[in-house]
Amino acid sequence: MTANDPTPTVFQQNPGGLPSAGADIIEIGVPFSDPMADGPAIQLSSQRALKHGTKIKDVLAAVAAFRENEIDTPIVLMGYYNPIYPFRAAGVREQAAIAGVDGVIVVDLPPKRRKS
Repeated sequence: MTANDPTPTVFQQNPGGLPSAGADIIEIGVPFSDPMADGPAIQLSSQRALKHGTKIKDVLAAVAAFRENEIDTPIVLMGYYNPIYPFRAAGVREQAAIAGVDGVIVVDLPPKRRKS
């Protein structure tokens, strides 16, 4: 699901029912204005979330709120590097860990090259 889609209020209610419905892991999309690697459904969900002014800090706040009641189900954020870049990867990594995020997938971040 994309964070704050269709509205922040509805989104905040959604993750809570997933573990009891059998979800082993929850993936939360970080909305981005140009989700080139995603299909039309995710593109539209990102557009709806961005209309609410959703930023990465809002996504992390939603995860932290979810963690107040559910600590066992892993949460993974999925998104693009552009929303992360202003905070630098280390800052987002630290804030995500504090919020209770278990992993992050950044689809357009090239792997670090090793020196030969």
